[in-house]
Amino acid sequence: MTTRRGPVERKARSDVRKLGALTGVQASLAETAFTLARMLDDGAGLATAAVARELRAHMTELARQKPAKPQEDSLAQRRARRAAAAGG
Repeated sequence: MTTRRGPVERKARSDVRKLGALTGVQASLAETAFTLARMLDDGAGLATAAVARELRAHMTELARQKPAKPQEDSLAQRRARRAAAAGG
């Protein structure tokens, strides 16, 4: 049985994919965000505003926890430090 994803969940998943590899608690935050997005797609009734606020908080926290620079930059910086320390 396949479940069709609604527009809010599809967008949440797209935004999370753009973050790249998740670290630490990000995977749990992402799964909770997907659940909240699904609730909005399914119609959260009187709780719509509260669920939307919670989804926004989760997505904001996911983005905030992402390192400022990708891992490739970090690797390049380590290599540059090694080269400088070796006199090259």
